[in-house]
Amino acid sequence: MPHTDQVLQRINLALLLVVSFLPFATTLIAENLEAREGAERVAVVFCGLVLLTISLPLAALWRYARAEGLVDTGIDEERVQAMSAAVTPSLGSYAVAILLGLVLPKLAVVAMLVAAVLLAVPPEAIRHMRRARP
Repeated sequence: MPHTDQVLQRINLALLLVVSFLPFATTLIAENLEAREGAERVAVVFCGLVLLTISLPLAALWRYARAEGLVDTGIDEERVQAMSAAVTPSLGSYAVAILLGLVLPKLAVVAMLVAAVLLAVPPEAIRHMRRARP
């Protein structure tokens, strides 16, 4: 069974396209975080929009791969469910961070960072760390 098709490749290309805006967005934040409050808000909201735009094709990529049976069958179902659970909340997290950026830009940057880390760190690693605590 193939692990890709043309639609999946196009969604991946869309993801790569929007990811290419990320260096510009982070530079914008770096240059304007201590600037006038209006510039700071614009930079943070723009970065939030870029991150939200990245989340959309990422979620679509994952959902399409699952629906079409393109996910490796060697991966256990618990891990597949964990990945699905990790992808979906990032959309809402970034939307909230964008709204927060209009009022409290620095807090919004922290919220975006937390959302990105939670998306990047596998959920089972977080559960394992919680169980390891004395």
